[in-house]
Formats: sequence, C-alpha cells, structure tokens
Amino acid sequence: MDRVKGRATTEDFARDSLENLAFSVGRFVQLTGEMPYTIVIFGWVFKEERYRRHAEALGIEQWRLHYYGVNNPEGEALAMAKKGEIKTLADFEASPLGRVGILAQKREQRDPFLRGSGAYRYYQLEKLFPLLRFQ
Repeated sequence: MDRVKGRATTEDFARDSLENLAFSVGRFVQLTGEMPYTIVIFGWVFKEERYRRHAEALGIEQWRLHYYGVNNPEGEALAMAKKGEIKTLADFEASPLGRVGILAQKREQRDPFLRGSGAYRYYQLEKLFPLLRFQ
C-alpha cells in the first residue's frame, strides 16, 4: 500500500460518467504533464458501451480504452439497471457531450454549488479534447 500511496489521487468534480472520464484524464495530465497512453476503467459490465461512446465523443481512440466489467447487479436490479442504461444511452446519443436536455439537468441537480462546471477550465479540457468548447 505504501508504494501506491504517493501516486494515488482522486478526481472530485465529475457529475456523470462522461465527466468522470474527461475529468480523470484531465487530472492525470495535470499531475504528469502528458496524456495517458491507455485509460483503464473498472465498472459495471452493462456500462461498457456508455464509456466507449464517451471516449468517441471526446475524441479518444478506442484502442486506448480498456474497460473491465467487474460485476453486475443481480435479478430485478439488473433488469432495472439495463432498462435505465438504454434510456441513458439514448440521451447521450441525442447529446453526446451531455450539454442539453435531461443530461444537463442531471448535472445541475448533482452540483447545487456549481463546483463541477469550473473543473472544465481547471483541468484545461478544451486543450485536451478539441471537440469540447466551453462558454
């Protein structure tokens, strides 16, 4: 544990999965000065497609993304989660960067003090991901 402690960090501003990916890359660049060669994500099995779409929306090459599905909810919880994921994928299809509609509303609800919105500039994401242009 001590070997990792000095290299471990967190990202505290993300309000949804797209921001989780973008802000984590931003945090990495902030600490190391360079883009990661690969991006490794551990998460629910059923969310892999979402993260692949996020990478595409951000202009991250698919070969850089390594997604490891570690588990899934079981039974009725899995059925409900998959149903929700279909809706979320459709929402991100309509707004790949999550700027409008229900996705933008969810971000606002998850961030009443507007901490996350400043993270775009804090991590200089417009430089890292040219597809992102912020007001």
